[in-house]
Amino acid sequence: ISFQMREGFRPWVKLGITAFARFENRFFFMRDSIKGSGRSNEFNTYVGGNVKRSSGKGLNFDVTGEVAVVGHDVGNFRIFGNVVSQFSLWGIPFGIEAEGRFTNLRPPTLLEHHRGTYVRWDTDLPFTQSLLLSGSISLPRFGTTLSVRSATLNNYVYFDRDLFPKVFDKPLQVLEARIQHRYFWRLLHWELAASYQLSSQQEVLPLPTLSAFGSVYLRFKIAKVMDTQLGVDCSFHTAYHAPYYDVATQQFVNQQEISIGNFPLLNAFASFKLRRVRFFLCYYNLGDYFISSVGRWSLPHMPINPPSLRLGISFDFNN
Repeated sequence: ISFQMREGFRPWVKLGITAFARFENRFFFMRDSIKGSGRSNEFNTYVGGNVKRSSGKGLNFDVTGEVAVVGHDVGNFRIFGNVVSQFSLWGIPFGIEAEGRFTNLRPPTLLEHHRGTYVRWDTDLPFTQSLLLSGSISLPRFGTTLSVRSATLNNYVYFDRDLFPKVFDKPLQVLEARIQHRYFWRLLHWELAASYQLSSQQEVLPLPTLSAFGSVYLRFKIAKVMDTQLGVDCSFHTAYHAPYYDVATQQFVNQQEISIGNFPLLNAFASFKLRRVRFFLCYYNLGDYFISSVGRWSLPHMPINPPSLRLGISFDFNN
């Protein structure tokens, strides 16, 4: 249920304002071989609002917040927003954007309770808090974006080798710096991205220090109607102790035995689009022919697939 005053519906209305209340009812069924079938439901009432400005010439923003006032998750709180500005410097257009998000949330029921063939638990987890801040500068003329993001997490929930959820009850810090570049010169197109990441607790939240992706391709039309792309792409990240997927809990579990990364994954592709139909060919893991495949894992205990030819087709039914 919401009430909204649209931005600009009168000359004196410079902001869009929304007030709302929302209600949710969640129903759970967890089969339990020990105690029989378990059924439960949760009801919550949220109230919140939104303030935004999107037609300003210099500065625009969008802020939304909500809080649970009644129900199972009473105390849940979210507020997030962004500020955007456009300007020119020495005749070069710039874009600046800042984002922020703060949450205080109760962990989901299916994280606090689990029924499995080999693992089961019932636990009360504390509220988790997160503060995320980011800022970016974009240069549309050069197809380049620079961004910095940070996160402060409290009561972070993770899975360790004992397969039970654990709470890291100290602040956990994450920092990322990213650069993205997308440009073209005549037929030659390229897309590049690289990020540098730091985690204050690699044993709790493991992250690769450096990740990169690059794609170089030729783009042209055949007979002036068929859009064609021919090129290669490559992804890479430094070694880190990536979590492994545990089938019993259907969760990613931290481990310290196997390092993943420090090798490039190279693919060659050809893509063709004619009106609403697109079909493509991809030779996956081309680098295996001249780079040793020993120790190349996609996840712990899961080696990457060998070189293979893949093809596909898609059809857009929109008229």
